[in-house]
Order: sequence, then C-alpha cells, then structure tokens
Amino acid sequence: MLTQKFKALVVDDDPIARKTVGYALEQEDFNCAYAINGDDALKWMNTGQVDLVVTDLRMPHKHGHALAVELLARENRPIIVIHSSLDDPRLTKDLMAQGVDDVICKPTNYAAFAVKMNALVQRRNKAKAQAIAVAPGAPDVRRAEVQESAPPETPALQDIHCPVRPISRAEYERRLASVEHIFPLSSAASEVFSLTTSEETNPGEIASALLRDAALTADVLRLANSSFYRRNNCPTIDVEEAVRRIGYQRIGEIALALNALSAFRCCIVPWLDTDIGQARSLATSIALERLREMREQRVLNDGTTLCAFLHSLGRLLLGSAFQNEYQALIQVCSERHVSLSELESHVFPESHSAALSRVLSKWNIPNGVCGPLRYVAESYESIARLEEPTSSRAELIKLAVFIGDIAVGRWMSWDQIEPPPRQVLLRHQLTNLVPLIEQTRADIEQLTKSWKSPNDKVGSDRLVQDNGGHVQRLLYYDLSGGQADWMPVLLASLGIETIPHKAGSGKMSGGMVVNCLSAKTLSLETHQASWAGLTPLFLIEDDAPTELKEYGLTARLPASAAALRASCEQIATSGRPRKTQNVLPSPAIHVSQVNLLA
Repeated sequence: MLTQKFKALVVDDDPIARKTVGYALEQEDFNCAYAINGDDALKWMNTGQVDLVVTDLRMPHKHGHALAVELLARENRPIIVIHSSLDDPRLTKDLMAQGVDDVICKPTNYAAFAVKMNALVQRRNKAKAQAIAVAPGAPDVRRAEVQESAPPETPALQDIHCPVRPISRAEYERRLASVEHIFPLSSAASEVFSLTTSEETNPGEIASALLRDAALTADVLRLANSSFYRRNNCPTIDVEEAVRRIGYQRIGEIALALNALSAFRCCIVPWLDTDIGQARSLATSIALERLREMREQRVLNDGTTLCAFLHSLGRLLLGSAFQNEYQALIQVCSERHVSLSELESHVFPESHSAALSRVLSKWNIPNGVCGPLRYVAESYESIARLEEPTSSRAELIKLAVFIGDIAVGRWMSWDQIEPPPRQVLLRHQLTNLVPLIEQTRADIEQLTKSWKSPNDKVGSDRLVQDNGGHVQRLLYYDLSGGQADWMPVLLASLGIETIPHKAGSGKMSGGMVVNCLSAKTLSLETHQASWAGLTPLFLIEDDAPTELKEYGLTARLPASAAALRASCEQIATSGRPRKTQNVLPSPAIHVSQVNLLA
C-alpha cells in the first residue's frame, strides 16, 4: 500500500539511542526502521527505500562514516544525517563537504531534531517536484514510478483519478482536533485503567470506580455475562464478580474500549455501517484472546486488548473530520473497485489507525499501550521492520483483525482484504486459521445476542453476507501448499461457495478458483489437467510468477472486497477459457494530474 508517511532508517549500535531517535521521529510523521551498524543498514537499504537515514559514527563492523560515503554515491539517495557524540569540527567539515545533509552532536534536543528532519525531507521532496515541473519535455517521473511497481504481466493499468486533493499536515491537525470530542472518555474509565496499572489494587476498588459511570457499568456487566466470559450458567449483577470474570489484567483496557465504543452509538457517518464496525471490534478482541490461548500467552496490560477493541474507530474519527472528502473517495471505490485504504494513503498524512492512536495519546494513555495501533493499517512487510515488542504486538492485532472480519462475515465493498503471509503465520505458530475463525464466529454470535445498538441491529441476525442474497458456486483447487487452507472460509464470507475439485473427477465446465498464495513453487504443467475445459482464476501475490498469464486469469491480493468478489463472479458462468487477461490487477492510482505525491 502506498503511503505519504515519511520513512526513516535509524542506525546506531546503542539500543536506547535507536529507540529515542525513533520515538522522536515518529512524533513528526516518520515510520522508522532500525539497524545496528553500517552493514545491517545496507542490507536493509537493498530491500526498501527510505527518505531519511540517521546514523551514528562509532559502530562495530561498518561505521557511520563509511555508510554515509557509500549512500552518497547512490542515485536517488536519501537525506543523510550524522547523529553522534563525537564533536570534531574537522570531521564535520569533511562530512559536509562530501554531501552529508547535516551533522548533529549529542546531547540532543530530540523534539527540535525531529522537526528539523521533517523539514529537510519536505524541502528535498519539494525541490524534486519543482525540478520535474520546470524541465521541458521531461517524462512524468511520478507516473513512471507507480507504473514500474506494477506487476510485469499487467501491460496497461486503468487510471484511477482521485478527486480529493492531498490534505496538508496543518489542515489535517486542525480538523482532527475539531472532532476529538466524539470519543467520550469518562473519568471512571480513566480511573479504572489507572488502577489496573498498580499491583496493589484489588477488584473491589476497580468495581467502585466502575460504579461511578452507570453506562460503563452496564456494558461491563453485559460483557461479563456473555458466554465468552461466563464459565458457568449463573448470571451476575455483582460488579466485583464481573471484574474477576473479565480478568484483572484486561479490565482496564476493556473499560477504556467500552467507553470509546459508545461513540458508535451516537455518531452518524453515512457511508460507514456502525453495526458492522461494532461487531468487528468485538470479534477482533475475541480473536485476540483465542490467539493468546492458542499460544498459551499470558495476558498482559500491554495495550493489545485496547487496540483490538478500538481498531475500527479510526475511520469513524477521520470520517467525521473529513465528511465531504470521504463521500468522494467512497464514490471512487464504488465505481472502480479500489480499496479505501489505497485512496486514503494518497490523501491523508497518516492512516486511520495512526489517527486513532494520536487521539488515545491525548487521553494520557501511554504510547507503549496505544503505540502498536499506529501501525495496524500498515503492510505486514512494514510492520516486520519495526522494533520489538511493537512489531509482534502490531502483527498480532492485525492477524486478529483479519480473523475477526472473516468471522463477522459482512464486508463493505471498499474493505481491503490483506491475507497474512505464510512467514507471519509461522512466526506466530499458527498452522490452521480455520478453527480460530469458526470459534470466533461462534463466540461473536453468542456475545452479540445481548449486545444491542439503539436500533437493535447488532446481533447474530446482522452477521450475514452482504452480497445481495446471491451466492456464487465455484470449483476450487488449492496450490498454496499450506497445511490448512482458510481461503474457502474467506470466499464464503464474500458469498462465494467453493466446491473442492479432486484430480480425476471427470470433465467439468465453468470457472475454478486456484489458490496460489504463498506457494513456494508452482509446477503448472503438472496441474494443468485439473482445470482443463475450465476458466481458472489464480489468486496470487504481487511477486507471483509471470507464466500464470499463459494458463488463465489472475486476481492479486491485497485487493478490495468488491474486486475479489467481482473476479469470482466473472468466471462463475464461464463455459470455456476466455482470452487471457487480468481481472483484478492492483490498480495504479493516477497522480500526475491531481498532484497527490508532490
């Protein structure tokens, strides 16, 4: 997913220095990656591009001076800044003469440092844009960069013209501040959270704090009496007992989350189905608990429960602040089957989850608690580059969101479907997502029976496929090589019923979905007989082999829910293979005329 957030690489062998610099830069809209020396930094630079490199000088293996010299020799080099305790005027003069953008000596005013780094990057980007604009007959570099990132089997992508101009940081901050009041943090919820951070607090004190807010108390009791937390058949109206059922380590974050979820009950954003949003919040929190149980992970007051509950509120926040802009974006999504996340990244300076994280920090919630939420909307690849434990926590929440969304089984057409890579599942010891999805679905159906919105629409009767009542049936063939295939469950949530196709089952006609996600190798000639006489639709990733185009149609993920469903519907009634094409390319959002990347 494209993003306007600046990217920085912080290089220092001192972990405290790395973390301090990274935190300061994150406050000025940088997404940070980290390296411990010059060799480590160069390995990272060979896999990704950054806007800024901040490096120490004295490091083992390749030191900062050698790293800077090597980076200066590269085309399209990043901004290079030396950050060191070595205060040597001769060395500074040499580095500046060679082209280093700045040399900053420790100790450092980190707030001023981060502001300066932001200004350096913006100045560089502005200069590049002006150079492109004034060069007579110059090619459109920005368009070329987007097209070069397209898959090689897509000769020409349809342009998607975004009707919304990019929002400046100043305007973004002003309008976001104007709607922060929609998240009604009560003093009772705040006190409960504070109490759970102390080991000396007992359940009675927490119950007393809850009782100061009648609505919050009712929500806690409702949750404690749900089948998920009620281990016996006895309901309770004892708030202290409710605290024990939910768990001392969970109740602080859950109190904040339930308080914030009340925003769903009083805010109206026309294009946002708040019933689906609330169901997804509950489902994600349940999926997170199931993931922890599976890994036998101890429940900690580390913010993951809070982030899981609240992840879907970010769009409510931005949708309230930018109503007209979102109406235009939703219209483009509807017409072109592009995901809203893709368009948002071109318009706003940060993701919706990062916006929500910003608001939570203004509630005086520690960054260590709400920090992972900032990255949940980023790609798995970007999250993997974060430092621990932020990387693992953000990844776990993102997995819970994916499981929860499938379990709820209702999709907005503009939802982005981003399957987790195989290596992420293995890292979290997840060999089979299907039982997790099914268990989460059962839990959420039971939980929502007692969880009513003002219109009594949130419940098991609302957890249905939003596909107009029409279910497509397609043959299905798995080439992913995974131990347990969850793709049929995902397709079923989109209203696509799959029928497993077995080799040697006889001549058939119509369409077939072929799952090639995370496939290590593909011997297509070996499997070609399996789809003889059919129209195959290969589900692939961006780095899938180009020879697939010789055998059938392709659908690339991540993609919008509407695009994936439309691709399946296109082959549902096929009687024979059609002319080779890509029915679901990753659409290139055309930015040259609307100046979205300037």
